[in-house]
Amino acid sequence: MSEVANRIPRPPTLKGQHARALGKALTLASVTAVTATTIFCYYGIYKSHKSTVTWWQNFDHQARIERIRENEKVFFDKWEYFWRTGKWGGAGYIQPPPLPEGTPYGDNPRLFRD
Repeated sequence: MSEVANRIPRPPTLKGQHARALGKALTLASVTAVTATTIFCYYGIYKSHKSTVTWWQNFDHQARIERIRENEKVFFDKWEYFWRTGKWGGAGYIQPPPLPEGTPYGDNPRLFRD
């Protein structure tokens, strides 16, 4: 009987339960992919972009420029002290201690030239 069964030409298409199972699996995969893409696009791209735009619109640029201008000397002194001695000179806008006697001070380009 198996010799006879092997000689029967088989169609290249799926039939019955195999076709239904494959159809269900592909449908579920497609629905999952579309849902995940939609959620990512809404929260990961649209909402993120909107919140970034809102944050920058509410940002006080002039106040930041003035704060940088006021503390620029302290910032550069702090980095110069760290560069020359290898020690960080305090947190925030605290003026670092003076450099040791005879240490050259770099003439670095500044953000604001007054």
